[in-house]
Amino acid sequence: MAHLLAETCGSADVVIHNEELLPLAEEWLEWGRGRVLYFSHGLSSQEHPDTPALVELQHELARLPVPVCAPSPAQAQIARHVLGRPVEPLRLPLALLPQREPRLGAIRRGVIAAGRFVPQKGFDLLIRALGKLDERPRCTIVGGHGDTQYERECRMLASECEVEVSWRDWTTHEELTEMLVLSALLAVPSRFEPLGLIAAEAIAVHTPVVGFRVGGLANLLDAAGQPAVELTDEESAVDGLAETIRWMVNDPPQVSGSALQHWDAQAMVTDLERSFAGGGPQW
Repeated sequence: MAHLLAETCGSADVVIHNEELLPLAEEWLEWGRGRVLYFSHGLSSQEHPDTPALVELQHELARLPVPVCAPSPAQAQIARHVLGRPVEPLRLPLALLPQREPRLGAIRRGVIAAGRFVPQKGFDLLIRALGKLDERPRCTIVGGHGDTQYERECRMLASECEVEVSWRDWTTHEELTEMLVLSALLAVPSRFEPLGLIAAEAIAVHTPVVGFRVGGLANLLDAAGQPAVELTDEESAVDGLAETIRWMVNDPPQVSGSALQHWDAQAMVTDLERSFAGGGPQW
């Protein structure tokens, strides 16, 4: 791949996103064709702890003499601890997400959650929270690929908790956006979250969001004025999520149209240049 880039670009700055691209980063540095930055979008030790080879590969990439960034201040702090080296936050251009004003006359109903079927996405915590409500809102879970055993466990849990869930396969961006527009709120019950792109998608279309105070999701929810529930232990977190959903369904908070302005394209360019120069992004 480095040969192809060299033939196509001659020289270029390269941002490495996936750990599997370690050989490209090493070769690009050896050739001196341009600057390299490693964007750590998540930590393998959190997302794939059962894959030690991937965890080690991430550490190998982090040991290269290149700047390392993460998608939020909170995730950068966690990555510094795990990777044992400086990691700076990098603002992604979330302001470029398609904006949509609330539809006049449209009635928002129900709770929606979306993501891969893996335990870190916390669908089980959401189901348990909904099961504690006397009046349970309609719930839609849009699940992508992941752990089939975890999906089965979530479906069984919904039955045990007497929570009616509409299970939807992963769909197009356009259809998912439409579902967000028509939902009363998005729940992001992740056990950890480097940023929470689905939360940003909801904020862009003025859909209220509730999530746990974990990783970069907390940074995003705070900026948008949306509630974040503490996740000190799962039992109290489930109770807190249930109570928050109860009042949000009845009295949803406003979502500012300017909530994502902090993450514009120029901010990302500025952060990249500062990081390449060794100064680190300034949030």
